[in-house]
Amino acid sequence: MGEAQLAAAGVRYRTPAGERGPVDLAVAAGEIVCLRMPGAEFPSALLHVLCTLDAPLAGRLMVAGHDTATALDAARRALAFLPQEGGYEREETPEQILRRVARWRRTPPDALAQARSRFELWLPEPWPRTPMGALPARMRHGVRLAVALLHRPAVLLAAHPLDGLEADDRTILAAALAQAAADGVAIVLCDGSAEAAMLADRCVPPANGRSPWVWARFCGSVATLQREASARGLAGRWRVGLRGGACRLGPFSSAEQAREAARWLLASTPPPASVWLQDGEETL
Repeated sequence: MGEAQLAAAGVRYRTPAGERGPVDLAVAAGEIVCLRMPGAEFPSALLHVLCTLDAPLAGRLMVAGHDTATALDAARRALAFLPQEGGYEREETPEQILRRVARWRRTPPDALAQARSRFELWLPEPWPRTPMGALPARMRHGVRLAVALLHRPAVLLAAHPLDGLEADDRTILAAALAQAAADGVAIVLCDGSAEAAMLADRCVPPANGRSPWVWARFCGSVATLQREASARGLAGRWRVGLRGGACRLGPFSSAEQAREAARWLLASTPPPASVWLQDGEETL
């Protein structure tokens, strides 16, 4: 890997529960890193600092070689943020959004053409002229990704990018993110899901280093799957009800072992409704 495009050193940040950190992180060009941070405070706190919306309480944050303390505008020009939802008016069409952001970013024609080619994957005619509020979830995700990459950022921060999508659509979006990394973008996925962890080159656990667990929720009977897991030596707690079940497997000695268990669950029958990687002793 080359020089870090996003580098956090000793960053401390504030949450409703108090001060957190320090966080040390380095993401190189073309690398995908998955942050698996516990608690709902992460997107509203550390993510705001990494996006330069909030200043860190302590430490140093560098974006594409620019120190956010002394060259904030240059750092922001090198950043892009992919929100989980929202960001655009529901009445706007993808074509209108693309044109508006291109004017604001002063996007060169070749970059605009590349964004339009990304649209073709997600938005066959007549969808580009359909209001955002009427688009299916996968198309809204595709619009946000194409627009986020419009100015060819050095760093892309994505908040739960695969949430709310069907399995086939998650595969398509994951491929689009992988292509962005192949084009040299440093990508940070703020996501605890197994799918995001498997897309990433590496996962960054919390600094406390607790043992990883895998948990999943199912819509159907899991009795057979429970027996198969036991036969594989996967220790776990299971809760089974009339409308489905949930399981927690672990603890595992390494994040890679947890990822292998997550891959097995994703390929199992019945397929889970969701699979997550977590740290520590949280209960179902």
